[in-house]
Amino acid sequence: MSIIYCEKSNSQIELAGDSTSISVDTGFLTVEVAIDSLWLWTCNPKNPRSDQLMPENIFVQMAREKDTISPMIILHGQYVNYRYRFTKGMENVQKSIKKKGLKPSKIEFNKTELLYYNNSGGAPSIRAEVPIIYRNKKYLFRTILLLYKKVYYPSGDLELRYIKDLPKEKRKKP
Repeated sequence: MSIIYCEKSNSQIELAGDSTSISVDTGFLTVEVAIDSLWLWTCNPKNPRSDQLMPENIFVQMAREKDTISPMIILHGQYVNYRYRFTKGMENVQKSIKKKGLKPSKIEFNKTELLYYNNSGGAPSIRAEVPIIYRNKKYLFRTILLLYKKVYYPSGDLELRYIKDLPKEKRKKP
């Protein structure tokens, strides 16, 4: 099986030996691709990306599964809040990186230690955490991904949290 991911807002998966393919206009097919993309967007503040967010029609479909009587104006307001939270979360992480003096080119982003927890609350979601090492300090990059019809969409909850100083024997020398 080979997975092809296009940088534009079109993700596609193709199965080897089979002529079937699944096209996803927005969102991500795996948690790893979602985390990678969110981290790259965070490190590049001049190019904010919101085209992988859940579109309004899918947001309304997901909301209608749980709540069938809310008027469309309420659902539209919730969707606007969802987009706003994503933009503000991205800005807060970018400010945190700048305030802490972290240089994105020198950050060690360790995807092999990716932890994620499933949450089957109102909307199925996954909390993903990736440890980040910069010089002698360890940070945690956290996000919540919404899961709807086997596609992961970023939520507005992005966070960069300081964990601890690394012991001297764990520190890497330049």
